[in-house]
Amino acid sequence: MEKSIFNFKIQYKDGSMLDLASKKLFVSSFHISSPTPEHRTDRLESQDGVIYFGSNIKERKLSAKIFVEADNYLDFDLLRDEIFTIFNPLEPFYIIRDLQPDKRMFVSVSSDFDVDYLDWDTGEFEIDFVMYSGYVESNEQKKVINQTNKFKITNDGHIPINPSNRALVITYVGAGDNLTIMNKTTGEKFMLNGVLKTTDTVRIDGLSVKKNNLSVFRNTNKQFISLAKGENDIEVVGATGAYTVTFEYRSYYL
Repeated sequence: MEKSIFNFKIQYKDGSMLDLASKKLFVSSFHISSPTPEHRTDRLESQDGVIYFGSNIKERKLSAKIFVEADNYLDFDLLRDEIFTIFNPLEPFYIIRDLQPDKRMFVSVSSDFDVDYLDWDTGEFEIDFVMYSGYVESNEQKKVINQTNKFKITNDGHIPINPSNRALVITYVGAGDNLTIMNKTTGEKFMLNGVLKTTDTVRIDGLSVKKNNLSVFRNTNKQFISLAKGENDIEVVGATGAYTVTFEYRSYYL
C-alpha cells in the first residue's frame, strides 16, 4: 500500500524523526478541529449584555485514522506493540504533515486507542491528539541577519510574536552607545544604557537581556519589542561601528 496525502512524520523531543509510512502505518484520514475561543467577559447588573475584555485560543483536538499492514500475523502482533511505543501518551511530540511540511504541531496522545484486526496481518485504529498551544507553528526557526540601521522583518503568521509568551531572540554584536532597537510598526522601543565594545554581544531572549552572558536587564528601559503580523519596520540607533543584529523566531498559524 502506498502512503496517502494525509501521511505525517513525528518529530520527538530529542530531534529524531519517524515517517509513519516507513513503519507500514498508512494514514487514511487526518482531522484538525477549528480554534476554540475562550472569551473573557464580565456582567454589570445595570447593563444589558456583558463587557468584553479579550479572547484566547484554547487547546485544539486532532484525530487520525491509520491503516496497519504487516508481513504476517506474528509481525502484526509485534507491530501493534511498536505502535504503542510510537504513540507513547507520556511523551509529547511534533506532527509534521506531508501536505504542509513547513509547519508542525506540538501534541500529545489524548486518550486510549485500540488496534483492530481486519484480517491476520492488517488492521486499523483511530487516535486522538491534543494540540496544547492551539496554534500550528513554522517548522524551521527563521533567522534574519542585518547589518544596516533600517530593515524589515516579516511575520507571516496569524498572530503577533510577543516575547512574553512566544520565542523571540534578538542578538546584537558590535560597538554602541545607548543601543536602541525600535519596531516602528508597533511603536515599541528597547534601550540598553551604556557603552558597547566591538567584541560585545547583547542577547535579548524573551524577557531576558544579557551582555556577554551576564544579565544587564537593570541597565535597560525595561521594555521589549514584539513582531506584529506582516511587515515590521525595524530601526537600530546608537551603533558606533560595524555590527550585526539577528532576529530568530517562529511564526504561528490558526
